[in-house]
Amino acid sequence: MVLATQDGFELADDLETNDGIYRCDPKAVHTLTGDYGTRLTLADVGQDIANMK
Repeated sequence: MVLATQDGFELADDLETNDGIYRCDPKAVHTLTGDYGTRLTLADVGQDIANMK
């Protein structure tokens, strides 16, 4: 669906932008109800935004 190229990520040529995970139909919305814990931050792993390239 998404191709990794030297120029970044691109949609595959044969993928319509309203297909699959890109479908914008309200019937395609899924509500997640599980316990997924708390988010992880850069500080949690000893990093900060300056380390990102």
